[in-house]
Amino acid sequence: AQDRGTTRGARHMPSEEREQVIVPTRDEFVRLAADHDVRALVQQVSMCVLQSHSRDDSAVAVAQKVFRRLFDAPSRLMRESLLAVLEGLRDVCQKLTKELTAWLLFADLDRKLNKDIVPGLLRGKLLLMPEFDAHMAELLLKAAQTRGGNDTMVEFVTFLLQVCVLQNPW
Repeated sequence: AQDRGTTRGARHMPSEEREQVIVPTRDEFVRLAADHDVRALVQQVSMCVLQSHSRDDSAVAVAQKVFRRLFDAPSRLMRESLLAVLEGLRDVCQKLTKELTAWLLFADLDRKLNKDIVPGLLRGKLLLMPEFDAHMAELLLKAAQTRGGNDTMVEFVTFLLQVCVLQNPW
């Protein structure tokens, strides 16, 4: 089994495609008890930043390290926890969403098209949608203009549309 989430079908998709879409979820983090150590650590990160003299700079510095680590997380629980940390930092620092968007848009293609992480960033409202949408449209247009196209880009955009628009699990 893949470590991405649960399979959910959309009414408007052919039956053979419904079973192929794996929706990233926050099940593991959500299932943790309210007093679980992981939840406490996630909250402590934001609390430490709040106590900093330069709150925005601290939030951005911590978020940058968390963002890098997110793509190397060995488990779904760790990815979900790191996304929760970013959400907490976003609540502390208004400019963080702009920074996260820039980091993703300037990342290599594998990170931009990560089916485990990008939906979590979108669900957590951690990306500026107009910039993200424009960048994805640009990449899709470039893929369409390339001889033979880029199946990976088309598959990723299709995946995002299925998850974010057709299924809207959030």
